[in-house]
Amino acid sequence: MYYSPDFVKSVLVNHSDFQEKLYVRGYLISEDSYDLTKYPFYANWEKKSLGKLKTFIYHHKKTNCYIYEDENTVYFLIGHAYDPYDMIFSEDDILRSLAKKMLISEDMFWEKSGDLTGVYTFGYINNNKLCFSTDSVGMSMTYYGIVNSKIIISSHSKIVADLYGLEQDPYIVKLVNSRFYRFFGMWLPGDLSPFAELKRLLPNFCGYYSDGKIITKRYFPKSPIIEITSEEEYYQKLDEIDRILQNSLFLISKKWSGKRAALSLTGGKDSTTTLSCAKDVYQSLGYFSYVSVEKERPDAEAAKIISDRLGLEHHVYYIPENDSEIANIDIHRMILECNAGCIGKNNDNDVRKRAFFSETNDFDVEIKSWVGELSRAEAQNKYNTLQWPAKPSAGYFRCMWKVIVSPTLILESNRVFREYLRLYYSEEVLSYLPWMDYFFWEFSWPAGEGLFLTSEHKYAYDVTIPYCNRHLLKTMFETPFAKRLKSKIQTDTIHFLEPRIEAAGQSVKNVTHTKLWEDIIRIYLHVFSVLNF
Repeated sequence: MYYSPDFVKSVLVNHSDFQEKLYVRGYLISEDSYDLTKYPFYANWEKKSLGKLKTFIYHHKKTNCYIYEDENTVYFLIGHAYDPYDMIFSEDDILRSLAKKMLISEDMFWEKSGDLTGVYTFGYINNNKLCFSTDSVGMSMTYYGIVNSKIIISSHSKIVADLYGLEQDPYIVKLVNSRFYRFFGMWLPGDLSPFAELKRLLPNFCGYYSDGKIITKRYFPKSPIIEITSEEEYYQKLDEIDRILQNSLFLISKKWSGKRAALSLTGGKDSTTTLSCAKDVYQSLGYFSYVSVEKERPDAEAAKIISDRLGLEHHVYYIPENDSEIANIDIHRMILECNAGCIGKNNDNDVRKRAFFSETNDFDVEIKSWVGELSRAEAQNKYNTLQWPAKPSAGYFRCMWKVIVSPTLILESNRVFREYLRLYYSEEVLSYLPWMDYFFWEFSWPAGEGLFLTSEHKYAYDVTIPYCNRHLLKTMFETPFAKRLKSKIQTDTIHFLEPRIEAAGQSVKNVTHTKLWEDIIRIYLHVFSVLNF
C-alpha cells in the first residue's frame, strides 16, 4: 500500500510519539532549505552546512553526522565507522586520516576508505564538486538524483517523494503488486529506487555532482583479485582476517562502552565466528537472541548453549506472537512501510519484532554478522551448482533476484538488468572477480539487506557489521575457492581462536534451505533465465 503524505500526517498528528520514528536514523543532502518543524521532520532533524557550496546535510537526531574542513575541502561522514588497521574509532580522526590521503591523491583517499568498517555514507566537497559514496557493502542506503534541478542524496527514497511530490514509477507499482513479488524479500532490481528520479548508489562506486549533473565512477576493484594456492599462504590470509575481525570487535567495545553493543547470536557459522573474534572483549559486550516465530527457536537455544559454555550472560527475547499484544501495531506497520519506500507489506513477525525492540533500551547497537556470507561462495552454496555462464546475463540476474512469471514484467525486468550490466560491468571489470560474487556484493546485499537494515533494523537501534570492510572482504576472496565453498575461514577461525565453541557441538541447520528447495530454485534459474519476451 502506498501511504500519501496527507494520510501519514493525519495519523501522526494524533500520535505524536510516533513522529520521531518516521525515517528514523535517516539523512538528506540537499541544496534546498526545509522547515524542520513540519512534516516529515517534526523537529526531530538537524541541519549542517557543507562549506561554501550551498549544500546542507539534514539528519535525524539519532543519526551521527561528522564534518571536517581543511583549506580547500569539506569532508563528511554520516553514520558510524572505525578503522581496524590504524585502530581508530573516532569519526573525527577518521576524516582527518582520509583528508591526509587526499593531499597525496584521490586514489589514495579511496584506497584508505577500504580500511574502514561500519555503516555510513561519506564524501567531500571541493572546487564546487560534491563527491559521495557508501560503505563497502552499501549497508547505508544512498539514493541520489537531480530533483527540481538540484542534487538530492538520501537514506530514504520516500522522504524525497514526500518533499517534492514524486510518484512511484509505474513499473515499480506493477512489480510490487505482482503475484510472487514477496518471494526472496522486498527489494528492487538493478539500481532502481521506487521513484524514477532517484537511483541507488552501488558500493565500490562514488558519485560526482557538478554543473547540474551526476556521474558515477568505480574505484574498487581496479585490478584482478588473485586467488592464492598454497596452504602456507592460506594460513597467512586467515591470520590477517582474524586479526582485523578481532581489532574490529575491540574497537566496537570501546566505541560503545558499558555493554551498549550487543552481539546477536544464532548459533550459525557467521555469528559464532564473530563471537570467537570477540574473545578478548567478551565482558565488554552483550549477547542476545530472539524468537519471533517457531523456526527461530533452535537458533536461540543453540546460542544459549554456546554462551553458557563460554560463561557469557545471554538474553533471549520472546517477541509477542499476535498483533493484539502490541499497542498501535498498525502505526508501526505504516511507518516501516514508508521507511522502505512503500514497496510491499512487511512480514507480520518482523513488524512485531521492530515494534518490540523499539521499546527496548538494553543496548544501543546490534553487532550483526551479515556480509560474512560473501566469503562462503554464496552463489554456489545457494544453488548447489558449479556450472555458471562465463558472462552474466539480464535473465540470470532477474532469476537470482526474484520469481517473475508475468511476460510483461519479465521483459521490463530484463531491460532494467541489461542496462544495469551495461552501466557497471565492463569486460575488464568482470575479469577482476567472478560475476556471481559481484551479484551478491554489489546488488543482492545492498539492494536487499541494506534496505532491510535502513528501513527496519534501524527503526529500533543502530547496527554495526564487523565484516563490512572492503579490504577484509578482498582478503577473504583471495583465499582458495574450495575452502570458501566449505566455509573453512569460519570453521578454522573458530577452531583456532575459540575451540570451546567447537566443543559445544552446536550446528544450526537452515530449515528453509533443503535439497528440494535447492533443486527447485536451480531448475527455475536455468529454465527461466533464457526467457526474453
